[in-house]
Amino acid sequence: MKLMRLHAGRQVLTAEWEGWIVKPEVIVTPEGFEIRRTELGGLREMLAWAHSLAQRSRDPRDLERYWELLKAA
Repeated sequence: MKLMRLHAGRQVLTAEWEGWIVKPEVIVTPEGFEIRRTELGGLREMLAWAHSLAQRSRDPRDLERYWELLKAA
């Protein structure tokens, strides 16, 4: 029953999240890097800002580099 409640509440990670650990205040990557809940919003804003800079750049390759960096991460 408990497992069914967890699934219903979307509290169980899918196979794509293998190796990740969810704790009350942090998410831990498979490499052991901890991301705090408060940092997640800032990360999204930072990525949006970097994307905006790449779009406005005079060098058209900057937008390609932005996407390459995201793929590599």
